Amino acid sequence: MKTESKICFVWRYLKDQKMLYILFILIWFVLFLTIYLYKLPIALLMDACLFTSTILVGWSFYDGIKLYHEHQKLLFLLHQKSYYFDQVSQLPQPGKLLVQDYQQLFLEAVADKEKMRTELTQQNQYLFDYYSMWTHQIKTPLAALDLLVQNQSETQLTTQMKNEIFKVDDYLGMMLHYLKLNHVETDFVITRVNLGEVVKSVIRKYATFFIQKNLSVKIEPFEKEVITDEKWLTFMLEQIIFNSIKYTQKGGVSVRLVGERLSIEDTGIGILAQDLPRIFEKGYTGFNGREDKKATGLGLHLCQEIGCKLDLSLTAFSEVGKGTKIQIDFSQTKYRDE
Repeated sequence: MKTESKICFVWRYLKDQKMLYILFILIWFVLFLTIYLYKLPIALLMDACLFTSTILVGWSFYDGIKLYHEHQKLLFLLHQKSYYFDQVSQLPQPGKLLVQDYQQLFLEAVADKEKMRTELTQQNQYLFDYYSMWTHQIKTPLAALDLLVQNQSETQLTTQMKNEIFKVDDYLGMMLHYLKLNHVETDFVITRVNLGEVVKSVIRKYATFFIQKNLSVKIEPFEKEVITDEKWLTFMLEQIIFNSIKYTQKGGVSVRLVGERLSIEDTGIGILAQDLPRIFEKGYTGFNGREDKKATGLGLHLCQEIGCKLDLSLTAFSEVGKGTKIQIDFSQTKYRDE
């Protein structure tokens, strides 16, 4: 924390106390006039000025040091990102009536802020519990529906139904991840993760969609261990790869490791240049999303949020009509040396 220099404080203190010093100067001037008019010895003036100056300097030192320590306490609070009522209730005791009034107003404002924070935390917890319960409950009839479809003879209709059930289940998973990511109690389990195995597991999960759309998958062999949270990394890759499948009609998806960057490239419709800088924004769907009419603008935003929490950077490159490439950079992770 940067504190104010003592020289700056002294200058500010002298400016704040200027009326006191002016008052003393006026008193000395009145004493001078009195001694001059009554033709008294000038030594009286010198002694009076010396005594009063000693009192003034002594008081200034005492008051200045006391005020400096109180000022440092206030500066400490000022540089805190957040503070609670029990912290600000230990503020230096105000001396002047007006300062007491200001401090009382400040304490009441902090108490109101803390009350609002508690209420907001409780409300968020309620919503988190409710939607988490709802998400888990809706998965039960969804699983039953999936079982019924699997028991039917294989037709084009049942295949489409299976795909739609799979998508609904995937969207429910996205919703649950979104709730957990924004929840204060979300903890990451940081371990050594085999990146190649995670990529293969995600590809296997969406194999049906690759087959149905006649898309190719190319994974350049690589051996790479990263220190991260496997569950959240898997979710990131699922969002990116499923996006590639969704917006690719012919060609395929390729995955390769370039240095410390995992590159996922497709031959899809691409992204407009004006949309590219905003694809990680919450709710932003761009031209492709408006054409699709089903895009939520949450998938890539969640990837960006997860990347920030895991210290992974995401970069997107795209050209309309040629495809899109998303890169995940593992080089700067804060867990690298742990």
